[in-house]
Amino acid sequence: MPERIMIMQIRRLTVEDTAFAMGAAHVFKGRFPESDDMEDFLASAQNILLIAEEEGMPLGFLLAYRLARWDQARPMMFVYEVEVLEPYRRQGIGRALIGEIQRISRQAGCLKLFLITNTSNEAAMALYAATGLQRRADDDVVLTYNLA
Repeated sequence: MPERIMIMQIRRLTVEDTAFAMGAAHVFKGRFPESDDMEDFLASAQNILLIAEEEGMPLGFLLAYRLARWDQARPMMFVYEVEVLEPYRRQGIGRALIGEIQRISRQAGCLKLFLITNTSNEAAMALYAATGLQRRADDDVVLTYNLA
């Protein structure tokens, strides 16, 4: 049997993609957000939701936020989450998503792109190293408050 060739595309979702985005949220997160909430999210120029898809089926996504700075005109891009469905991992989808957010960040004039991950997440660490992201400092710490 011949090997199947994957024809994938990556695109930034917009308000017109609300129904698709809601379906993708169900695929990746197991829940459907409110339609109005999704529309508001997609309408904001600061929010970036990239989808890797093949024939209308979501394979992976990247969620990022463009952050304005108070001390200079150039913003920064914060990659909040990258996920690829298990059967499609290690096929270049994560790299393609990172490449697209790098392109968008440059086009937006961002000073830098950054993200947070766990060193124990070996797959993420390998992906980010392969795409040229560099660890800034060994002693970086992420602290959170649960506001719920």
